[in-house]
Amino acid sequence: MVFVDILEELVRAYPEREAFRYRDAESGEVRSVRFDRFLEDVSRAAAYWSEKQKSLSPEEPFRVGIAADNSYPYFVEYLGVIAAGGVFVPLNQSFGAARVLEFAAEIGIPYMMAGEAQLADSEYAAELNAAYPTGRLLPLDRVFAESSKCEALENLYRGEEDDTILMLLSSGTSGRSKIVELTNGNLCAYPAEVFNGLHAERERGTLQHYENLIILPFFHIGGVIPIMGELARGNCLFISNARQFLQDLSARQFGKLIVAPAMMKRILERAEKNEKVAKTLDSVHEALCLGAAMSPVLIQALHARNIMPRTYYGLTETTGTVTYRGPYRDGACCTVADFCEIKIEDEEICIRGKNVMKGYYNNPEATAEAIRDGWFHTGDLGRIDEDGYLFVTGRRKNIIVLSNGENVSPEVLEDKLYACPLIDECIVFGDGEEIAANIFSVAAAAEESKAEEVREFIKELNRTLPRAEQIRKVNLSAEELPKNSTGKLLR
Repeated sequence: MVFVDILEELVRAYPEREAFRYRDAESGEVRSVRFDRFLEDVSRAAAYWSEKQKSLSPEEPFRVGIAADNSYPYFVEYLGVIAAGGVFVPLNQSFGAARVLEFAAEIGIPYMMAGEAQLADSEYAAELNAAYPTGRLLPLDRVFAESSKCEALENLYRGEEDDTILMLLSSGTSGRSKIVELTNGNLCAYPAEVFNGLHAERERGTLQHYENLIILPFFHIGGVIPIMGELARGNCLFISNARQFLQDLSARQFGKLIVAPAMMKRILERAEKNEKVAKTLDSVHEALCLGAAMSPVLIQALHARNIMPRTYYGLTETTGTVTYRGPYRDGACCTVADFCEIKIEDEEICIRGKNVMKGYYNNPEATAEAIRDGWFHTGDLGRIDEDGYLFVTGRRKNIIVLSNGENVSPEVLEDKLYACPLIDECIVFGDGEEIAANIFSVAAAAEESKAEEVREFIKELNRTLPRAEQIRKVNLSAEELPKNSTGKLLR
């Protein structure tokens, strides 16, 4: 099966259901789009990009990049490029134009789309315009307007399962991102499994229809795969972004929020001060937090509002989803999907299956190091319990190696620190021959007595730890700790 197959199958199953809602950029009104209209929009976009391909020279790859905030037009053009036989390359618009262009040059992207906010920044726009000739830098709103007028392409491009259709930057907390090649087969593995698993409910007519809000950025695999999963369930997605999520949060009643943990934390903080936001959360029954681990503090705060915290395990290299099944279990990342296998090898989580990437673009050495004997070595440490639930316990590269040969897992110590309710964020690291911690605490920043409570908690914690693991240096911060674009704390 290829990606266009599953897309068309979803529309045949739910043609008249609402697939998307979004806020119109010009009028500010909330618009809705049915499944059948969504496919029509994608087919028109495919026709637009098929024409654009004709302007490329034989030496130029059919690749289209974008630097823009989430929007319905963004997602339509995303799939339109794929349905025209191209490779889509979403880039992190917050990088700044120079870094966006650096990756664009490395990958080779003849066409670049840019969002309204990016083009409104004169410096950003000037750099993009200087790098791209006339007709190759395309404003997203203009592309969507023009593609909407095209005659829908009747026969969408399918290609082969192993064809690369998407390139994404790997999301790490240190070092330079690698360019991940994802295929036709990779991208349809998760939505196809979800859709096929609901066959009996569709036959009985018992499949319910929910509206969910997604804020995760589309340049991240966690922003796109959940959309396909919700469409496979016949649900509606309200597309939002970091600039307007508070306004959108109050626009509808949502059953599920699909967010990064850092964004969920901001929403809960706002709910403490804003009655309208708090009332909106009354309808939310689940928060799917992706892109980073949820802290115990966040999990507790969600439970306090009767919102079920959920997290799946996956990486860009595994097309976002490895585990997603089963009822919620504190600290776990659900159980493994049918389309892949998981094993623990020397404490490391390894994955094999239809969701594993083709490889790192133009980097055979890194690909060979990551994929060995068909197994993708994630670099994450973990364990699987007797019920098949995956628990991620750390990251191999983060292990602190002391001069006496002791190996200390910072994540294990961080979990122990989060038992202190005053600690909002923490990072444990090696500082010479000692273990140190950077800690952000709202309460400690406001009151010295609370800061002393945090220090006392750590002093008592140290009494329970082996000498090598004791936290000897504590840096209390009044500011949130640095994070990457998906909310992972930077080390």
